[in-house]
Amino acid sequence: MNSFSGKIWRPLTIFLVCLATYLVTSYGGIRSPDGEMVFLTAQSLAESASFALGKTSSWSAFGHARGKNGRNYSLFGPGESILLAPFAAAGEIINRSGWYKSQDIYIPPSHYLDKGLHDFLLGQRPRIMEPHALRFLASPFNAIISALGSVIFFFILSRLGYSPAVSTPVTYLYAFGTLAWPYSATFFSEPLATLMVLLSFFLLIPAPNQEKGIPADPVALIFSGLALGAGTATHITAILFFPFFWLLSSGIHYPSRTHKRTLFRASLPFCVGYSIPTALIAIFNYSRFGSVIETGRTVNSVDPSAFDYVQFTLPFEGLYGLTLSSGKGLLFYSPAVIAGLLAWRYFHRRNSYLSVVLLSAISLRVLFIAGQKDWYGGFSLGPRYLVMVIPFLLIPIAEWLKNSLADADKKSIGLFLAITAASISQQIYFSVGEIFSFFHIAKIPWQNTLIDWNKILYFEWDLSPLLHLHEGFRGPYILQFVPISNMMIWAGGTLMAVFASVWYYFKVVQRLQDKPPCLPRDDGTGSSLYST
Repeated sequence: MNSFSGKIWRPLTIFLVCLATYLVTSYGGIRSPDGEMVFLTAQSLAESASFALGKTSSWSAFGHARGKNGRNYSLFGPGESILLAPFAAAGEIINRSGWYKSQDIYIPPSHYLDKGLHDFLLGQRPRIMEPHALRFLASPFNAIISALGSVIFFFILSRLGYSPAVSTPVTYLYAFGTLAWPYSATFFSEPLATLMVLLSFFLLIPAPNQEKGIPADPVALIFSGLALGAGTATHITAILFFPFFWLLSSGIHYPSRTHKRTLFRASLPFCVGYSIPTALIAIFNYSRFGSVIETGRTVNSVDPSAFDYVQFTLPFEGLYGLTLSSGKGLLFYSPAVIAGLLAWRYFHRRNSYLSVVLLSAISLRVLFIAGQKDWYGGFSLGPRYLVMVIPFLLIPIAEWLKNSLADADKKSIGLFLAITAASISQQIYFSVGEIFSFFHIAKIPWQNTLIDWNKILYFEWDLSPLLHLHEGFRGPYILQFVPISNMMIWAGGTLMAVFASVWYYFKVVQRLQDKPPCLPRDDGTGSSLYST
């Protein structure tokens, strides 16, 4: 019992800390048309067990298409809507009490209900409150999903052989020092898709005590495939991970598994698991639009090109935009990944095969998204379509921190904690602001002109959320009535992050002085399960 308690308290603490923090910074409503479509599908499932939309958002041209039966269906994957349906059902039951009618209760307006955006900008109570209250009650969904994602990330680091002294601080860096935090406040599908991808990856990693040369348990491989398939059903681009996760499932890196038949047999459970949800997606698409590969994006009631759907282009602008642009650059919006890239050589030395597979998966995703006309992902914070690769970019930091602790390298430990504090400070800034109304206001001067306002919003530093998000509206509904400015909240949160980092630094240094480090420094001799 004591052993079980010792194993469970740390991930449970991570979950509760992340969940509490994410709830404090939750928007309490739906701010994007994508999220509105996903929720309307969930509401339809809860009310009539149907994926057909009974209603549409105030932006009637977006996010849905007419199916072969004449009814409207969402263009977005059904995964998130299915899991959201119980939240919608519970919200409708609670709303029967009329609790939302009290004028003393603040309920944030959801932007795509009637004049929700207009009400939000004016700071006034919507005329009809019930649908806003329903979305408010469902708003903890992504906070829960994101907290679970942080726990799975912790388990991944532990399964890769890193001690709690390494896995825990790197997990908190991911949870609070990257876009995982501000995206937990939204109804975007990225948090759930990321959770499913991480779960799939975790199940592919052999246990530390597993004999080298023996692939993962077939049951684990089946569930790994199921998880990745569920991620694909949530966000179709999760399919880009499939060839790389298949390589991990096949055991191709083991010298004894070079024969094609052997590789096929080893990876068969993973493929079977993945084929189940993908077959259901194909049936789902055929039942709606008459084609197993049609998601509705090319049969939209308006010109699909109006929203840059399924249009490829040269990736040069997208590559710059996804990495270095003022509005979407990953290196600016999650700079912790820079530390991961710099630490990659340490990770590669220990896990050469896994290093190549992950780097290849990340590169393919970046290139594929850059080749899409809608690479920017609409009104969202940073590179929305790269959120799924952020945890993989942070894994090498664990190897760097492990070696720093093993060498009692105080400078490197201090540098890691400084990076963590700075990264958390930045994400506090993002989480306090409200990105959706920020972009809506910023586009006003160009929305009725022939100028491509997407390029202006995402490439002009004068309009960058990095510099000006604090000047806009406040996002979290719990913080709406805190009588200080956004910058003051950010400053207070930053001081807390710095204090926690300094405290942790001296705690680690004291432990190193009291007890010499016993962690072996990886010498790159092939001790990893994934080394060739």
